[in-house]
Order: sequence, then structure tokens, then C-alpha cells
Amino acid sequence: MKIFNLSIFICFALLLSSCTSEVSKLDGQRDNVFTLTASMPAGRPETRLALTETDEGNISVKWKEGDKISLCFVSGETVRTLSDIAVTNIREDGKKADFSFALPEGITAPFDLYGIYGAAFKSDNNSVVLLNANEDEEVTLDYVAPRSAMRFALKDITDAASLPGVTFEHLGSIMKVEITNGSATGITVNSISIIGDKYGYNWAYGSSGEGKNAEYDLATGTYTDTREQPSLMFSPVNGKTIATGGKESFYRWFIPTETPDNTKSFSLMLNHDGGTGMLNLPYKEFGKGKHYRLKLWWDGTNLKHISLPPASDLVAHWPMDGNANDVSGNGHHGTIFGGVTPTEDHKGRANGAYLFNGTDGYIDVGDWENGGAMTIACWARWDAFNHWSRIIDFGNGEYQDNIVVCNQYSVPHFSFHLLKPSSTMYEVIKENSIPTTPAWAFYTASVDDAALMKIYRNDVLLNSKTGIVPAVIERTQQYIGKSNFIYNKYFKGAIGDLRIYNRALTDDEVRALYLLTK
Repeated sequence: MKIFNLSIFICFALLLSSCTSEVSKLDGQRDNVFTLTASMPAGRPETRLALTETDEGNISVKWKEGDKISLCFVSGETVRTLSDIAVTNIREDGKKADFSFALPEGITAPFDLYGIYGAAFKSDNNSVVLLNANEDEEVTLDYVAPRSAMRFALKDITDAASLPGVTFEHLGSIMKVEITNGSATGITVNSISIIGDKYGYNWAYGSSGEGKNAEYDLATGTYTDTREQPSLMFSPVNGKTIATGGKESFYRWFIPTETPDNTKSFSLMLNHDGGTGMLNLPYKEFGKGKHYRLKLWWDGTNLKHISLPPASDLVAHWPMDGNANDVSGNGHHGTIFGGVTPTEDHKGRANGAYLFNGTDGYIDVGDWENGGAMTIACWARWDAFNHWSRIIDFGNGEYQDNIVVCNQYSVPHFSFHLLKPSSTMYEVIKENSIPTTPAWAFYTASVDDAALMKIYRNDVLLNSKTGIVPAVIERTQQYIGKSNFIYNKYFKGAIGDLRIYNRALTDDEVRALYLLTK
């Protein structure tokens, strides 16, 4: 019994000593200033929002001078907050930054540390923050950026001196609505609303501006008040006028619902100086940390959703972004021969296209069956008008069921040719349709099941005529930048983002492909 009592005493003494040691360690650190590094997970240290447009659909973020974060310390029932702590030592192109702090009074080990960017505490020494969904009349990206909230959490801290770096995560997403005015007159946009299931689906939290912010508890990681709403509204002050041929973008930061419902649908309502337009949209499940871009086309009467043709309709897709691989999933990978080198694409991105030297450079895309209705589309820049130089020539030799996209003779005439073994050629040509000064443009050629051939530059239909439907056969001499005809010359210039679809795209789809890739 004495041994048992002694054991209890020893254990109690050790426990007390341990607790005292932890508390003493923190007490000794209370006057110290600690510096931590803030970064994003998975090797992508992209934090604070100097927001930029991205093609990937993610928010691209960086720290910038003047950014501040706020901290929340929780020890048992004690909560302490520190607000507006500046980030310093911004480095690695804004991907990393530091922040410094001293431990508040009343915080003892173990404690939890939470951080927030883009939101304020509901009150001092309270772990609840107000997620400041931007007011609907402020629709610029610069206004949205500092309101795009992120958080981090560190648990069970016993030694502030050995804290690791922190990891931020997004609490919401960006919605961008872009309207291109394809009508003959200007349009003034008064408001845009993205509506969930005719106002029956609350799909966004705290989206209705001042006084209706969602409330989020950093300590529990839950919403104490979602202020859920069925619509996300964009209401530019005094309206925003879009000139003929122009486009404007409208931005909101929003918090997607945590209980999405795929049985619901969406619609978009446009209020403008000429009335109201409606557009039905498919269901979309929204996530966090995304940059959603809804691109629309106004034709003067109707509003149209600009979206890419289904990827399932692709026969082949060669982005030409450092290799000649086909990313359609159909395995039509190319092999490079001669003078073909990486170059900037039409957006100025390094290694985004291939430069063809015009003397011996081409890509062989292998042997496979194709034909029937189709669309060929790409970004291209002619640096010279070599004699009948090809974007593509798919065939089995000269006048062997060739499918050809090229310039005519040695002049800037964009041409689409379908050739039969009988030496019969069906062609659709537009004179002077290629810039004579080297410049990028989007070129499309299509033929439908009724043999209607069309050619486009950018989103403009240049010409059309009835020809033939290409035979569905295996073609074994299929080239990008080279002809099947011995007296024709190689392509000199740049080609990028070459696609082939298994049908004739509509005029609207060609426009969408141009607008979404330009």
C-alpha cells in the first residue's frame, strides 16, 4: 500500500513538473517576437491575392506590400486576438512571406493558433470572423482581391519557438462574368444575377453585400451564420457600357454552399438599358479556391453562353506546348522532324507553340483513320507565304484523299481543300484573309455531313461553298507544316493549339473556341 501511495505521489509530481515546465517555457517566451513563414501546400506556396487571370481555373495568388493578416489564440476557454499584422520579407515572386507576433497575455500551453486574411473579427478576443463578401456594386478585380478570405490553423502548440510554417487555405472563390457585345449598338449593363433554381436554391453564403456577411468560427472551422442566398448579384455603379465589339468583366468573391444539390439548375438575368435578358445555365458544383469564368455573348437580342465544344468530340488536340503530344486521349502523338522549335504562343507564353523554319521542319502525326464531317482549328502566324504552304495535309500522297489547310499559291489567301484520287479538288478560299505583316490569328476550316465547307478567321465566317465529304479511310501521310505534293513548300511561321473535331462546329461554337482560347 505504501508503495502504491508513493507511486501515485511520484506520478503526480512528474505530471505537475511537466505542466509547470510547459507553462514556464511559454512564460519565458511571452516577451519574445516569433516569426513564421506563410505558404500554400503541396509545393505551391501561393498565398495573398495579387489576383491574376489564370487558364487553370484556380485563384493565382501572391503576397504584396501592405498585406495584413489577423491571428486568434485559443487556450482552453481563453481567446485572444491580434489584428492587422503586416506581412514582411516577401520573396519567391510573392509566393512566400513572413509575419511576426508576441504571445498575448493569458495564453498557456497547450494552445491553438489560427490566422485569417481578408476578414475581420466579429469582436476582439472572439474566434468568429465576418467573411466580407464584396458589395455587389463593386465589381472590379482590384476590389475583390483583398476580400478573398483565407485561413490557417495550428493545433496543440506547447513551444512557440518551434512553430512550423503555416498553410493557408481558401474559404471562397472568385466569379467572373465576361460579356462581349457582338451587336451593332452599345449596351449598358445595370445588373447581372446568377440565380439558383428560380430563387429556390441557396447556393452561396453571405453574398448580398453590406450587413449580410457570413460568420465563420476559426476555432471550430464551421459557420455560425451562413446568411445563405439564392443569387449572386453584380450591380456596377451607374451601370457599365459595353461598346460594339467590346467586352467587360464583372467580379465577385463568394462562398459556395457546403451542401450542393445537383438536382438544381441555374439561370442568369441581365438587366440592361434595353430591358431584361434571361439565360438558362447547367448545374454547377462550386468549390473553394477556384476562379470561375462565365463568358457570355450579346447579339443585340439574346444572351448566349460561350463554352468550349465537348472534349468528347475531339479527334485530336495538339497544344504544342513543348511537345507534339495529342491530349485528346486518342493517342495521335506527333513526331518532330527538321526545323521545328518551341516559341511563344499568341498570348506570349514561352513554349506555347512551335516555330516552323519553312525549309525542312514538320510534324508527322502518324497513321490513323479519319474523314467525314470535321473541323480543323488552330492559332497560326504566317511569317512568309511559301508556295501552297500547309497548316495540315492529311493524305496518302498527291491527290490521295487529301485534307488540306494552307495558303493559296504564294499569297495571303486562307484556303481549305479536299482532294480526290481523280485529281478533282474542292476548295473554299478567301482572298487577302491572312495578315501580310506576321500576326497571330485563329483559323478554322469545317465540312459538314452535307458537304458544306466553311472557313473562318478568328470568329468571322470568311467563305463557304458545297464540296465533298472527305472519305473515311486510314491516311498514312499526315503532316503539320508539310505538303504531300513535291512542288509545294514547307510552312514558315508558328502554329499552336491545333484541334480536330469529329463534326462541323456551329458558328457559335467557332466563336466560343476563339474567345475562350484567345
